[in-house]
Amino acid sequence: MARGYSKTTGRSVSPIPAHSLDSSAPFKHPVSHTPFERADVVAPSIEINPLAPSGQVTVVDLYNQINEHAGFNPEVFRAKRVKIEKMARLMDAIPGLPIKIGLDSLIGLLPVGGDAVSTVIAMYIVNLARQAGVPKVYRKKMIRNVVVNGLGGITPLVGDIFAIIYRSNIKNLKLLDKWAKKAQADRASQWQLLAAQNPHLHLESRPAPESLEDAQYLDQCIAAGIPFESTGPSVAKARGRWKFWAKKSQTRSTESVRVQ
Repeated sequence: MARGYSKTTGRSVSPIPAHSLDSSAPFKHPVSHTPFERADVVAPSIEINPLAPSGQVTVVDLYNQINEHAGFNPEVFRAKRVKIEKMARLMDAIPGLPIKIGLDSLIGLLPVGGDAVSTVIAMYIVNLARQAGVPKVYRKKMIRNVVVNGLGGITPLVGDIFAIIYRSNIKNLKLLDKWAKKAQADRASQWQLLAAQNPHLHLESRPAPESLEDAQYLDQCIAAGIPFESTGPSVAKARGRWKFWAKKSQTRSTESVRVQ
């Protein structure tokens, strides 16, 4: 096979083999991981339309953009919030007890180091909030609650009663949810804006993906030309309906192929 010459780089180049230009060959999706890769579910066969325009923005791109814009990653937030809520309720309001009391007030009864231990645990909760993406302005309020609770607990017995009433960790949990609500609203408005700017994705009436897996699922559906399900795979898993969701998706994919 004869080699050509590039005027731009000044180097010799090999021509493109003729078989690589065969438009009849199906183009496989480059993503190796799909939301259907589970041992108990048969994955629907999805292929990319070889005539789909290249270089366009994908749903995964939009997912990353809205997360960066809002400073909020729903997957990370959900994982961290579960830990924060468990620890906050354990420290300030143990479920099932007739009165709202937690380990914070009980640890404070220790004659030496009780309040210090409670403060360390409370600061660990604040650090989990930082990992969830909570900005500095909210973390300062959380730290202030921890300091007030620590200072109020210095006085024996009275400080323990103050801890029961003040409940700094529950306050910080509420601050976390307050920030998350604002961040999610900002994220949703940014999603609508980007969806309108990319009409080829047909996402105007669909809410923002709640996970990277959902975004990948939407990209696969768009590429294969099959309709979306009302919920993404991560939501189906959270509701314990994964098998039903995957079976329904596979059926719709098969019907779409038959129509084509």
